[in-house]
Amino acid sequence: MLPMLVKNLIFVVVAGVCVSGGLLHFFPSKPVADVRSTAAEKPVVAVRAPARVAGVPVGVVPPPAPDTFEGILAADPEDHDARAARMLMQLCQTGRFAAAIALIGQAPAELQAGFYRLVFQRWAQSQPLDAVQALDAIADPEQHSAALKALADGWNVNDPARLAAYASSLPTGADREYALGQALGNWSLQDPAAMATWLNTVPPGNDFDLGASLMIARTDGANRPPELAMQWVENIDNPELKLTSFQRVVSEWAQTDPAAAQKYVNQAAWLDDTVRTKVLESLAAAP
Repeated sequence: MLPMLVKNLIFVVVAGVCVSGGLLHFFPSKPVADVRSTAAEKPVVAVRAPARVAGVPVGVVPPPAPDTFEGILAADPEDHDARAARMLMQLCQTGRFAAAIALIGQAPAELQAGFYRLVFQRWAQSQPLDAVQALDAIADPEQHSAALKALADGWNVNDPARLAAYASSLPTGADREYALGQALGNWSLQDPAAMATWLNTVPPGNDFDLGASLMIARTDGANRPPELAMQWVENIDNPELKLTSFQRVVSEWAQTDPAAAQKYVNQAAWLDDTVRTKVLESLAAAP
């Protein structure tokens, strides 16, 4: 009897061990709380679809709006309708010159020089120093030259004296000559007395030659005495400008005081004898 009871107990223990082992096979050994904490450490990230522009497939850059500067030029690259130019002028009229310059960078290269001329001429009339600073940022030589000449045209309207000072500071070249010529030509008409004072401070050279010849060409005895004009003539280095200016002064002088004009021609040591003879003959033949 006893051996049978012992066998039954052993069978029950073995059966219990097998059942617990099978349960462990189907359930994790880690507590539920630990599983939840691990999941909390790795949050789920939501994936969003790319934003869409109405009517434009994802990944395609939308075209510029038709009422913008870029959009206008996209539809009319050569600006035949001048819509882009009018937009720049509207910005200039409201004093937004820097904004206009920023837009020009969006234009085709072949249009930029014309756009720069449009903006800089208007900018220089009211804010020349700001325009000069903006001019320095234009690296392309052709566009820079176009902008500088437009700046000179605009600045010359109201302040040729300061334009002359600015032009004198520029490096030698066609742009400098243009700006200085514009300034001196208008200055000689607006305020010849002030320009005459300036001429007396300029050393001999190209600047003086240009200024003196313009003063002589655009003024007469009512603005400066012939004796002073002849002093300018004597200091002109350029042979062609010197002779042209001399003939003009002598002709005017002969109308008011022919004897004084003839005396000067006879005594001027710098005159070539051939020229002297021709001038005296023309004075003698004058009525």
